[in-house]
Amino acid sequence: MDIYYDQASGMMVQWRQETIQTTGTTQTNSTQMMNLASSNVWVIPEFPTVFVSVLVAVGVASTLGAMGMTKYRRHLFPQIK
Repeated sequence: MDIYYDQASGMMVQWRQETIQTTGTTQTNSTQMMNLASSNVWVIPEFPTVFVSVLVAVGVASTLGAMGMTKYRRHLFPQIK
């Protein structure tokens, strides 16, 4: 028997049991399985497309601004590296 649990919630997510039964010369094998099909505990939050676009634009603007400041600083103060 194998049982798997989610650590965060303590919920069982998968169960598997294999049984072998012998009667005389006849052997019967059976396997039972159970899987958790869905849950709202592990829902991944979805961000609106506008939010992601703004986040990328801010990142690009910050990078370009930092690069521009470095170039401007080297031009005004050549002794600073």
